Amino acid sequence: MADNQFGMPPQGGNESKFGAPPGPQLNVRTMESDTRSIQRGDSMPMPESIFPPGNASEPVFRPETQVDASFVPPEEGPKKSGAHLWLWIAVGIAVVAAVVVGYFVFPIIFGGGSTETLPPPPPPTEVIPPPAPEVKPHQSFFITPDISKTEILLPNVSRDTAVITLTALERKPEQTLEEVVILDQNRSQIASNMYLKEFVTEVAAAQMAAWFEDDFTAFLYYDANGVWPGYAFKVKVGVNLDEVKANASVIEGSDLSRFYLAAPGTFAPFKSGTVSGKSTRYAIGSQPGASFNYGIIGNYLIVSTSYNGLKNALPLLGL
Repeated sequence: MADNQFGMPPQGGNESKFGAPPGPQLNVRTMESDTRSIQRGDSMPMPESIFPPGNASEPVFRPETQVDASFVPPEEGPKKSGAHLWLWIAVGIAVVAAVVVGYFVFPIIFGGGSTETLPPPPPPTEVIPPPAPEVKPHQSFFITPDISKTEILLPNVSRDTAVITLTALERKPEQTLEEVVILDQNRSQIASNMYLKEFVTEVAAAQMAAWFEDDFTAFLYYDANGVWPGYAFKVKVGVNLDEVKANASVIEGSDLSRFYLAAPGTFAPFKSGTVSGKSTRYAIGSQPGASFNYGIIGNYLIVSTSYNGLKNALPLLGL
């Protein structure tokens, strides 16, 4: 068989038509290879491939497409670890936000969410307004309809409040008797026992509470010497009138000056007397016009801080 085109005898049917494979390729940098790299314009010195000397005469297979030895892949820049950290933080925040929205916000808007059974809300507490105070209207004991009348409201039931309020009323002409309706802040008639206990002893107040009706009639009498209060208390139905008469003298042990708007001075001992033919008890004060009078007349206990006041009140009561 003739020699092949490279002048080498064939080596057998099993060998490649291109001959035996070349030996291992070596890349070596030398001064000459560096010079040639510079002349070629390489960006950096490139090593040159060489083969072992024993294979120099053997043909070398070179593929039609070769990678340019001068190509250098771009170097990767330094890893941006800071950017990666912020990226992970952003991802974490997004995940947390998604959980919050999905678990809390979404159920509120769309009615889904947790399957946990919440206890039912307590039933609303019914607020019951306090009952309105009962208003007890005043019914005058005076039978004369055209008598002068005025009202006062006491913020509290006390002797001092009553005296201050009565003293502040406009003064009327002399020889005038005026009815005074004494009401509480709800415009209800103040009960007689609540009023009397501010003027007489505790014993007298306890006894009188059992004797007299809640309503009572108060009046003021005006004369040249001053303004004189008086009161009419009606005995309750069923109360023994003789018992009331026998025990009414308990009032004489009280501080009589508490009934007056101005100091009456000292009092002389009580005496029995009559007013318009009606039996009374009286004590004269040292100040002009001051004379404490009381008596059980008809079905009434009449108390007046002046004689003329009692004398003018009896006809108005039908006595």
